Amino acid sequence: MDKYILIDVSGSMAEKGKKSVVRYLIYTMQGLLQSEYPMNRVEMYLFGKEIKPYEAKFNFMGKADSRSLKEFLADKGKAAVLLLSDGSYPDDLQRIFTASEISIMAIMIGSDCNKAVLQKLAGRGNVYDAIDLSACLNRFMDLSKG
Repeated sequence: MDKYILIDVSGSMAEKGKKSVVRYLIYTMQGLLQSEYPMNRVEMYLFGKEIKPYEAKFNFMGKADSRSLKEFLADKGKAAVLLLSDGSYPDDLQRIFTASEISIMAIMIGSDCNKAVLQKLAGRGNVYDAIDLSACLNRFMDLSKG
């Protein structure tokens, strides 16, 4: 099963120090993946106006685009996705996530995170606080075996 990390870089993520949290989480995830799961390939993507590979730089702006999400997920089949987000998604994006065959887990970003939306996308047991990154990543890697 292919594994992807989607980093929400929409405008709502520019608020209240979220960029620092996201940078810390990315850095920590890269270290954990390298040390604990060196044989597993996990691709990181930025998800905003478009979806593009993460390359150490990012800016938060604009709205998350439903067309690019639909195109990204279309060929992923039964992939596993770990979403770093504040859960500020309109209904059309929520429908695209839930209509796909992917297994979703999420890490909540920010004190204003819409936990209900992330639980709707990923399920109650698959949404984690940022402080629980290690446990989330371990479960994500187990979830996506195959």
